Amino acid sequence: VYDIKIKNRIVGTGTLYGLGGANNAAAVLSAIAAHGNVLDPTVNYVGVSLFTNGINTETKGVEVTLNYASDFGEYGHVDWSVSGNYNDTKIKKINDTPSQLSPQTLFDDIAKSDLTTASPKYKVAFGGYWTKGPWSANLRETVYGKTAELVSPNGGAGTQETVGVAAITDLEGSYAVTKSLKLSIGANNLFDKKPPNRLQNPAAHSIADGSNVYDAPVGFSPYGINGGYYYARAVISF
Repeated sequence: VYDIKIKNRIVGTGTLYGLGGANNAAAVLSAIAAHGNVLDPTVNYVGVSLFTNGINTETKGVEVTLNYASDFGEYGHVDWSVSGNYNDTKIKKINDTPSQLSPQTLFDDIAKSDLTTASPKYKVAFGGYWTKGPWSANLRETVYGKTAELVSPNGGAGTQETVGVAAITDLEGSYAVTKSLKLSIGANNLFDKKPPNRLQNPAAHSIADGSNVYDAPVGFSPYGINGGYYYARAVISF
């Protein structure tokens, strides 16, 4: 069981706009120019984000792990495991935004959602490792809770994107050819589960978070965006 309090935590800000945002601050363009950067005159969308010690957070949670062994005689031996954790993060204090950025704020609702809802509140993993002579198989099933994030093309009113509860299956089978050679085949994310694609903003001809990639999977998914990974492996011990 844990209760973690962090003061002046280093976190990412929301996007601070100099051009093209729902709210813009001249200080953003001045900072870019002060570093010797010259923007193309045709640019009509400028935003920056940064890391700063700006927020106090508190995370409360619990983690549990259980293990059990079963012997099935001529049918082999299985080591069972189950582990899980639940946590909840709350923002306790937000440092003031520098007046030069008015009417923008360092931490808008979008940046806050990155801290409080973009990671699952719970994760549960089930495992079974079977062995019989030179044969073995390892099965893992991981269940991730729902995640959500606010996105916006210009820092204005956000749209919530959600990745629902998902179960990811990993499976590996192995055979020990000799004491020094072991062959395996397996899959991470066996059923090629992928998070949903980002929402689009048809009126602005861009996806909701202002990125330049259409229909890309949401980046805050807890189980990654690449889908299944399948492999064969040989391990030589000496």
